[in-house]
Amino acid sequence: MKHQFNKSIIGLLFLVFSGAALGQNRVLSPMEENAYDFLFLHLNYLKNGANSLAPFYAKLYDIYKSKSGRVTVFHMGDSHIDAGYLTAEARRGLQEIFGDASRGLIRPRVKKRVRLRGRYRDMSIAIDQPQEMTLARFQVGLKETDPSAGFDQLVFFHEKGEEYLDFLVLSPEGKVLGQVSSGQTGFNPGPTPIQLDRLYREVTVWAIRSRKSQHLVQLYGISLENNHPGLLYHSYGVIGAEYSNVILSNFVLNQLKFINPDLVIVSLGTNDSFASNFSESAFVANLNTLVTAIRLQAPQAAIILSTAADSYQRPKRKSRPLANANNLTVCQAVSRYCLANNLSCWDLFSIMGSYGSMRQWKQVMLGGSDLIHFTKAGYDLQGKLLSTAILNGFWDYANTRSN
Repeated sequence: MKHQFNKSIIGLLFLVFSGAALGQNRVLSPMEENAYDFLFLHLNYLKNGANSLAPFYAKLYDIYKSKSGRVTVFHMGDSHIDAGYLTAEARRGLQEIFGDASRGLIRPRVKKRVRLRGRYRDMSIAIDQPQEMTLARFQVGLKETDPSAGFDQLVFFHEKGEEYLDFLVLSPEGKVLGQVSSGQTGFNPGPTPIQLDRLYREVTVWAIRSRKSQHLVQLYGISLENNHPGLLYHSYGVIGAEYSNVILSNFVLNQLKFINPDLVIVSLGTNDSFASNFSESAFVANLNTLVTAIRLQAPQAAIILSTAADSYQRPKRKSRPLANANNLTVCQAVSRYCLANNLSCWDLFSIMGSYGSMRQWKQVMLGGSDLIHFTKAGYDLQGKLLSTAILNGFWDYANTRSN
């Protein structure tokens, strides 16, 4: 095989950075050597980024110079984001330069397999608890491989009311660190922060009943944060998400005003393109509705729309998979929309090799067997390419500003 996969290549692939003093030419490349010649690395930049991302880059510049403050990124999407690998690598690359404000948003996971394709449903524990049930326990923490220094604050995104359970936070040793009340007393519609006594990498959370009226748990997510200056990178992906149904999410749009992001990245379009009755005009209308909603809830945020990755589909159940022609239409529509509406576009579809390139990714063990999803290495590659594109745009801004 021409592109025989070799894990040692990964070390060559990304983020070669040295001597990035402001005012000098940037020294930043997505890879020392293009080990995969089907990639179009010259396209790995943010279209319209200089204009639309200037406010975001200005905040990054202030943090870079002063080593104080915080910049917040919120990355929403479908199963490609739900996997967590792409966003973890993007976060790693950006926090290496701007500082570690910890992990950001994580979501509770249910062990029972739930079919979500075709609709957007918040992953949460939302069940009627039996009266004899007094607590539910789960772990909250960082993976061993996560480079973050840890977190000393938890922010709970949860429903509130007399019927909802409270949350108790305990250290690994069993020490009570704080309690989150979901009751109506002193009702605050926003998320609830809990300050911890030091940095942790793991804590335990109990959902507890302290009143007879409590019988529901509705937890949308918990943000892991610290008081360090730097960048906080939230990610929120749901299997089967489309532009049309993410608009209906109880969490994403309603909570954006509390998250207060400086940058929103949207990675959608794959599931939209699989629709049997796909319509470009309907797709653009849904895209515009989502962007309008984001701007309403987070008017200060810059926006990056990512085109969907190349993918294949089977016209019939056992037929040979074919490259998804609708995906090409979706990606072109996203690019045109960004240009017309002063948004930045990260054209992953073109960068990865365009129409039909998913087979080449699969051949080198970057693409999944379904020709829709990717392996961890494939998502790692995309995350590093995304952070490279953002950083290259930032260094262009910084060099211009410092001259």
